[in-house]
Amino acid sequence: MPKDIKRVRFQNNENMPPRNKEAIKECAGCCALEVKLTSLQETVENLKNEIISTMTAQNSSVMSALAEQKVVTEKLVRQDSTAGSIKSCFPLTSTEDLIKINEKVVPETRSMLISVIRTLLQHSLSKNLKYVFSTDVIMEYNVDGTHGKKSLKEHKNFYAVFLESIISFTSADEPETQLRKALQLNKKRFFQKRALAEKSSQQPGSSNKNHDV
Repeated sequence: MPKDIKRVRFQNNENMPPRNKEAIKECAGCCALEVKLTSLQETVENLKNEIISTMTAQNSSVMSALAEQKVVTEKLVRQDSTAGSIKSCFPLTSTEDLIKINEKVVPETRSMLISVIRTLLQHSLSKNLKYVFSTDVIMEYNVDGTHGKKSLKEHKNFYAVFLESIISFTSADEPETQLRKALQLNKKRFFQKRALAEKSSQQPGSSNKNHDV
């Protein structure tokens, strides 16, 4: 009769064969490594999402800034074009020119007109008035339209802009008074030059004392 086979029950790891113990340890190590890898993957994914979010926000900011810059650039180009167009109107040589420039005075062009006129006058109204009004206009017009002259005040929009253009000039006089004096002085210069020209050509001279300004 065969001998009874004794069954051995391993109650814990201590009673397990060494090879089985190592396998369990390796499994436990794999689980821990898997947890770390999963955590690392989540961290990488979070960083990736943050980078994408940051880049998207930056791109959006850059595109917005470029769009604003484009608008500003286009506005400046339009302003330069308008300023060039306005500047080409001067000097005003006739009543028709005064009518046209008077019609150009609108809220959108008012400040530009003032800037152009100030640039032309260069803070010297009497000396540089010729760059705004030609000699013909200076001789045909005065402020109020008296003494047989035409009135600058009739072109009220442009007249107001012109006075505003000289309001910051260093003078104790009101802008309108400055304009009156500048017109008178330029007319006086015209008569003086004409008298000198007639004298140099040995033609009879003429007096300008009776001329109204």
